[in-house]
Amino acid sequence: MKVVPDNVILARRLRCEQAGCELLPKLNLSDPCALCPDGHWGMYFCSEPWNASREWPTILKPMKLLARPTDKGLGDIVERVVGPIGGDAYKAWYKTIFGKPCGCTHRQDRLNQLFPLP
Repeated sequence: MKVVPDNVILARRLRCEQAGCELLPKLNLSDPCALCPDGHWGMYFCSEPWNASREWPTILKPMKLLARPTDKGLGDIVERVVGPIGGDAYKAWYKTIFGKPCGCTHRQDRLNQLFPLP
């Protein structure tokens, strides 16, 4: 497992303190897979899938309401919800401006791996 540097742990603590996060005493700031459930900070690095024994962060739970039986995880939900709003147009714009793909497919797969549906 990757080690979270001290400066990242400090930044996580400061963000929660500044926001008055009541969950701060319960959070494992040195866990690279940890997320602040109130959305004050996200994962530093996580190569492990979000296993079934761990709940999705509070900020992401509403996305589960949009799930369909064919969805594998959060990536599929995001792709389906955001795609019609401009997903293909964004992908084309990004490729034109930067000369490379936007990475949406990789991001979708990664979100599915980290936040699978039961």
